[in-house]
Amino acid sequence: SVIAALEVAGDPYPVSGPSLAAARVSLARGDARLRDHVARVRSHRSRLLERLADWSVPCPPSQANFVLPWFGADRDRVFSALLEQRLLVRRFPGRPELSGALRITVPEDPATFERLIAALGETLQNGGPR
Repeated sequence: SVIAALEVAGDPYPVSGPSLAAARVSLARGDARLRDHVARVRSHRSRLLERLADWSVPCPPSQANFVLPWFGADRDRVFSALLEQRLLVRRFPGRPELSGALRITVPEDPATFERLIAALGETLQNGGPR
């Protein structure tokens, strides 16, 4: 039933075939694993939102597995700095209302999450890689 609901959701945020397959596997593994995954993402999301606030980066609240902070004119610099650290985030070309925002998926993996926090901190606090 979850997969059917995801398939119906479609645009503007379609779910890919591999994502649907991963969801099926996750559901088949059982509730405990899924609960653990969700708990880690929620914890990391809360910490990321706190750090963004510490760095004075505006970011609306989120209940999703991503956040949408507003970097304004620094967006491309932050994007490039994260890319140099092999951390992929999403820009929104052609969407003027999102011109200063980056979509950052919240990593479940603690090591990747710590790399993200370190890279953002270096970039925002010290000017980071330019």
